[in-house]
Amino acid sequence: MELRKSTVSDVLTGKRKRVPKWTFVHSFVTTCATAAEQGGLDVGGMGDIQAWYVCWRAAHDAAALTPLPALSGATALAVAPPAAVLAPPPQPVPADYPPRPQPVPADYSSRPQPVPADCPPRPVAGSAPAVGAEPADPASGVLPWRPRRSVPGDLPEPHLLHAGPGPSERPEPVPDEGAEPSEPVSEEERELLRIYGRTGLRLLRESDPADGRDCMRLAVVTLLRNHPDVARDWLRRAGDAGRHEATELFNHPRPEDRAAGHAYLHGIGYQEAEPPRVSYAMFFFRLAAARGHAGAAFRLAKAHRAHREDWTAEKWLRRAAEGGDPLAASVLDGARSATGGIDPALLADLLDRMPAPEVPQA
Repeated sequence: MELRKSTVSDVLTGKRKRVPKWTFVHSFVTTCATAAEQGGLDVGGMGDIQAWYVCWRAAHDAAALTPLPALSGATALAVAPPAAVLAPPPQPVPADYPPRPQPVPADYSSRPQPVPADCPPRPVAGSAPAVGAEPADPASGVLPWRPRRSVPGDLPEPHLLHAGPGPSERPEPVPDEGAEPSEPVSEEERELLRIYGRTGLRLLRESDPADGRDCMRLAVVTLLRNHPDVARDWLRRAGDAGRHEATELFNHPRPEDRAAGHAYLHGIGYQEAEPPRVSYAMFFFRLAAARGHAGAAFRLAKAHRAHREDWTAEKWLRRAAEGGDPLAASVLDGARSATGGIDPALLADLLDRMPAPEVPQA
């Protein structure tokens, strides 16, 4: 796997919130070990690839522990806990189960390395279900290949086919460099992605169904993604949690237009958070701009320009100007060449120097 400079920088500086893929960790560790060996450095305290895999797997599993809301009625599928909808169908047990550890290159380390003392214990994941077993009941919240916290409605853990020795008696197999834990795909997951989108599904996973603000955000997402039934369910929850704006939006004659204003404010909140959550900010700006919110289109143009996506930035800048945003119109007018066209370099420079509009009062 190629180690891109931007990816390595984001991981090492803590900007990337997600656990890196095993392909990245494997490549990074082996590259560092090779460089250290060529430079004559002692890598005795670095740990072997087995120890790194144990640590990576523990972090990867821990990231899947957050329970998600589940609603009743017609929208139960749309907002069911991902643990319930991501359970993979049963698969035949391979003849060579459990897989053998992949060999570590002989020049990587000449002696076994201890697992770092500060590495958390690796949670025991479920083994493959028996051949012919029924898939987990979606209401159970059971996700056989991940550890989890118990959530309301859970059923007892299913019997595991391979009840063998624990991790202390048998080493955790290390997958080869190209291996990744397969993300199961089901009709239920596709339905969630259709309703929320990938960024919206990440937002759902971080949401607390008892928090009125979280419910309000999810209502805005589903309303602007044309799922009003799901949105009304979230609005009821937000109203029950004391959010007066949920009642106002529920009864608004043009709720999508009103929701665009809410999405704009949510985007600003994520953009100005510490640290900023740019992907969420752009997600909400895009939802609002698609409904004609000029201010959101302008901020989205600046965000794309910050990523050096100039063509997309110009597209949203034009949308903002067409919607009546004076800052966007000023940038476009200033970037016109003598022939009447737009000078891309001048447009980028003006957009960089143009400040973002003032944050409106909530």
